Amino acid sequence: MRIAADVRRTVAQENDWRLEGQSRMHVHDTNHPHLPVPQRACLFLDFDGTLVNIAPTPDGVVVPTDLTALLDDLRDALGGRIALGAGRGVGSIETHLPAFAGIVIGGHGAEMRDQNGTMVRLAGCDTDTAGAHDWARQVGLKYPGVGVELKRTGAAIHFRQAPEWELSVRRAAEVFADETTGLAVQESHMAIELRPKCANKASAIEALMGANPFAGYRPIFAGDDQTDRPAMDFCQAAGGIAISVNGIHPTADIQLGSPRAVRALLRDWLG
Repeated sequence: MRIAADVRRTVAQENDWRLEGQSRMHVHDTNHPHLPVPQRACLFLDFDGTLVNIAPTPDGVVVPTDLTALLDDLRDALGGRIALGAGRGVGSIETHLPAFAGIVIGGHGAEMRDQNGTMVRLAGCDTDTAGAHDWARQVGLKYPGVGVELKRTGAAIHFRQAPEWELSVRRAAEVFADETTGLAVQESHMAIELRPKCANKASAIEALMGANPFAGYRPIFAGDDQTDRPAMDFCQAAGGIAISVNGIHPTADIQLGSPRAVRALLRDWLG
């Protein structure tokens, strides 16, 4: 993946960003990792499985009572250099975190609520999703027990409650994507999604890193899903740190075992 030139220059100039010769860190959940001070960092956080536990359905997630306060404290300490990223749509994040005023990336990077609260589609991610919605509804009728999630940027079929349909749903999604311009199949936690081909969290983060207030700061990304790995790779290539939850990325700098451990790490990081 192409790394923005200004990010490469920043990495080369900021030698004190380095981890002082340390290799990738595998830390216990109770330990404080070697992270840059918040004044030198910017932070990107996945939602499901990273900040909150995975639930049987997207609407079923339970938001910890202290999460909103933690995110507010992080936003203050980072001078606004924080963004949440998710496969679910921005509107769904807003439903679960109505008080969070920071940047939200949704649809695997296809849409974003910017720092002014304005909804934007990221470049190239303007694929018409009406066909994907029709397809998802038909799949929901054909395979009993699967869940249908319609998004502004695509659609997802959840088979956590009906795992026997996994292969059938995957094949149906692959056939539909092959016949449709601009859509790609995305595998997630017990789900198969259709998303714009252009959409990924790494591209969204790269766009943010090229502008204020993120430009020139060391990126940190925490995630727990295959869809998060490109963003982890981007942040590491840009001189930052990747935090892997539940072993999703074996070469991440920091390995944690649960959303609770992520929240504890972030709270400890603030001091």
